Amino acid sequence: MMRILTLTLVLLVACKFSGEAERIRASKTAETWHKARRYSWEAYPSWATDHRDKACPQALSDLSAYTDYNDTNDSWGRPLRMFCGPNLPPGSKGLAVLSLGADGKEGTADDIKSWE
Repeated sequence: MMRILTLTLVLLVACKFSGEAERIRASKTAETWHKARRYSWEAYPSWATDHRDKACPQALSDLSAYTDYNDTNDSWGRPLRMFCGPNLPPGSKGLAVLSLGADGKEGTADDIKSWE
C-alpha cells in the first residue's frame, strides 16, 4: 500500500512539473516570437529609414537602438539569426529573424520565424 501511495505521489509531482515545464516553454516561445517580429517589422524599417544608403544592417545588434532589447538572443540564450538581402528566406521581405526554438536545432517544428 505504501508503495502505491509513493508511486502515485511521484506521478502527481511529475505531472505538475511537466505542466510547469510546458508553460515555461510556451512563454519562452511567445517572448522569442515577439522579439523576432519586433526586430523584423519595427526595428528594421526604422533602421532602413535612417540608413537609406544601405540595404541591410551588418548585424542584428545594429537594430538594438530601435528596440528596448539588451541583447539579440532568444529566450533560451542562443543568438537570433538574421537574414537580409539575397539571403532572405522565401516569403519574407526586408529582414527576417530566426530562432532555433527550444530544441536548438534548425529545421524542426519549434523553429520561430519572423516571416511566418
